Parts: sequence; structure tokens; C-alpha cells
Amino acid sequence: MERPHSGQARIFESDNELTINIPPKRNWLYIIIYPVWFIGWFIGILIALYFIYIFLGDSKLEKVVSLFVIFWLIGWTIAGFRSFKSWLWLAAGKEIISFKNNHLRIARRALLFSSPKVFDLREVRNFGLNLGDYEGNSPRMSFGRGIANVKNKGILKFDYGLRTVKIANGIDENEGRLILELLKSKDFID
Repeated sequence: MERPHSGQARIFESDNELTINIPPKRNWLYIIIYPVWFIGWFIGILIALYFIYIFLGDSKLEKVVSLFVIFWLIGWTIAGFRSFKSWLWLAAGKEIISFKNNHLRIARRALLFSSPKVFDLREVRNFGLNLGDYEGNSPRMSFGRGIANVKNKGILKFDYGLRTVKIANGIDENEGRLILELLKSKDFID
């Protein structure tokens, strides 16, 4: 017999604050394979640096080859850092949603170069479920998006000015509905 799912989100309450921690859906196969890929990535950087050293000369061909390898190395490095960011999110990331003093703060921990976003709750409108483009709790790979689903298409959404913000990517619809009811009962949202 299958046990009922207890949910992914961890909710912490204090006097006038509510914090919701949501981990991403972990895919252990990717978490294990990524470090092996990083070894190959680093070897690729070493080989590129060796080629630059070898072809550093005076002839036009050597300069063209060195220039090509330098551009390749820049792209390879950017791809490696993006992959590391995805791996870090899968391995240790969590989305932290806090409601305190008429402010909504959303932080995605374990991502490099990310900063929390703070919203004025008085300006938040239409807080509800996002059923339109929600992709569920799936960590599957999709071209152009990466396996960590860094672009958030979470189950909860709200309007802020002329922008729709989507949050709570690691939970299912029923858990999102329960969080929405809790937020309404605590008068954080209308």
C-alpha cells in the first residue's frame, strides 16, 4: 500500500513571520553524473590552454588558431559554470519564501550570483495557483533549459505591477493549494 505524500515544503512560523523552504526535486542520477562531467570539462580547459601555448606564434595561421581556441575556451568556461550552477541547485538548493512586515522575500539558495527579491505585499495582486505553464515536480532535461529547471515555473504565482512572478517550483498542486490556504488564513494575502 502506498503511503500518503507528506509534501516537500517546510513551513516555519513566528510572531509576524512565515517562512517556507522548498527544495527542488532531486534527481540523484544527475547529481552523481555531473561531477564526472566536471572532470572532463576541466580536462578540456587544460587542453585548450595547452593549444594556446603551442600555437602562440608569429604566423597568421597560429594567430587564427589561437584566437579560435580562446573564443572556444570562453564558451566552454561559460557552459561549465552554468552546469555547475545547475548541479549546485540540484544537490543543495532550496527556494526560501518569507512573509514579514508587509514584505515578500524570495531567495534561491545554492545558486551562484543570485540575490533575494523583495516585494511589497501591498502591491501584490492575484496571488494564486499557476496551472497554465506549471511543469510539475519534474527534473527532466529539456533543450535550452537545463536539467535543474533554473527558470522558475512554479505552482504559485502573483502579479506585481505589470509582471507575473512564479514561485514554489518544487511542490505539487495540492501542496501549493495548502500553502495558499495557509497564507490566506494568516492574512498575508487576500
